Amino acid sequence: MAIKRILKKTGKVFIYILCVILIIIISVVIFINTNYGKKIITEKVQLYLQKKLHTTITIASIDYRLPKWIEITGIYVEDLHKDTLLYGERLSVDLDMLKLIKGNTYIQKVEFKNIYANISRTENDSLFNYQFIINAFSGNKPDNQVNKDTAALKLTLKKLIFNNVRLNFNDKYTGTNITARIGELNAEINKFQPDRLQFEIDKFSTSGVDFSMITYKSDTSQNNSSKDTTDKNALWLTANQFDLRNVNVSVKNEVNGMYYANWLQHLSLSKTNLDMAKQTASLNTLVLDSSFIKFISPKESPKPSQDTSVSATAWNIQVNQIYMADNQLQFDNNASPIKDGLDFSHLDVKRINLNTGIIKYSADSIIADINQLAFADKSGFQIDTTHAGISYNNKGVKVRELYIRTPQSVIKNTLELEYDDIKQITAVPQNTLVNVKLDNSIIAINDLYTLMPSVKKSLPRQKFLNSTIHLNTEVRGNLQLLYVPFLQLRGFDGTMINAKAILYNVTDSKRLGYDINVFNTTIPKGHTKIFTTR
Repeated sequence: MAIKRILKKTGKVFIYILCVILIIIISVVIFINTNYGKKIITEKVQLYLQKKLHTTITIASIDYRLPKWIEITGIYVEDLHKDTLLYGERLSVDLDMLKLIKGNTYIQKVEFKNIYANISRTENDSLFNYQFIINAFSGNKPDNQVNKDTAALKLTLKKLIFNNVRLNFNDKYTGTNITARIGELNAEINKFQPDRLQFEIDKFSTSGVDFSMITYKSDTSQNNSSKDTTDKNALWLTANQFDLRNVNVSVKNEVNGMYYANWLQHLSLSKTNLDMAKQTASLNTLVLDSSFIKFISPKESPKPSQDTSVSATAWNIQVNQIYMADNQLQFDNNASPIKDGLDFSHLDVKRINLNTGIIKYSADSIIADINQLAFADKSGFQIDTTHAGISYNNKGVKVRELYIRTPQSVIKNTLELEYDDIKQITAVPQNTLVNVKLDNSIIAINDLYTLMPSVKKSLPRQKFLNSTIHLNTEVRGNLQLLYVPFLQLRGFDGTMINAKAILYNVTDSKRLGYDINVFNTTIPKGHTKIFTTR
């Protein structure tokens, strides 16, 4: 009986203690959810961080609804040099704290509003101004653990929102300045695995992006051959929809003269898949509208290292459709002097319009269906429309349904070239087959002046400017023996030529020969020199 009484009293005491604990917990929960309680929490967190980091830290408020979300407003952090390291008007995180207890970080949404980060390091210090934060929370321990946890990070992030996020990066140690701003960014994410560089994005949209990078010191990192730069994880990315608007980027290297800039009014990608490990990339559609891209190559090419071997790329790329409207491209090769005519080393191409079907690229083949291509270069060369089916592989090139129209020229029909080995075309010309057909084509001498300026010597501008040649011909055979079963040419103020020919050894100027049969031909007296063999 005594034992029962003791157990009975003990049970009552236990229940009483349990009730007291529950009351305390409930009271604490109620208290920390009051405005006064949140104010106390804010002050405690701010004081803790100040003591931990030994710098100025202010937090306007910490708001939350446990266990669902937390919001920090008016956060300000100074670095150890009393400069601004971080300022944020609002940082909001919606997360599941119950899963966090189990080691799973499940974040429904992260939102940044009016955030400014200022990252820097001095000329004589290799550590950035935020290093003291890493040291404070890691104990400045070296990363030399023998057994590292290689398990995937248990992190889920469903939505990311940026609203006016800015970065100032001033690295005097390496000579690099970066300023960046993102006006708006919205990302809906299915998989977020930053430790493995694996990302699966449903929708991604951004606008009002400005990025500027200036390099003013030589990069000497390539001299450090002992540094391990191997990527432990290759990027894997899929995205259902990418939409970028008003993106301005400039990258300038003041040491070697390299410059890149783009002003993208609208760039859209759909169904993007990128696998760096497998070297594959695919897109359903790419849209680029009213945008400008400029690139100036370095003044001098970097000197190759002792090991100049280059591994062959095995990339496989496929784009199902490309739409480009009213774009502009500028390119200048600093290592090449400016030449007359269309100079592929110095381009300024405007009004670029492109519409394609499927395009495939691999190490040994290219397939492209061009529905429309038009542009105008500063040289005066202009293409009004182009369409063709192009296929290239290690055995040949085929261009079917070819149609190219400039303001004065029209080139159309077929071009085929088949070979055993492209490197052996000149060595074994008989193994390279040719099939060219040009039907009702028109060649403007003005276009020849632009594409081949040397033509001006034999066709002086004062006499042949704005002239055209109408051409029908077929060429077939191999590069050792080519047959021209018919050649019909008219132009040059009444010139008419009908001919057929056999060409020998066209790849060898010393052994080049031909048999030409000309009939039903009229050549005005003033143009005979054009067709005279010299």
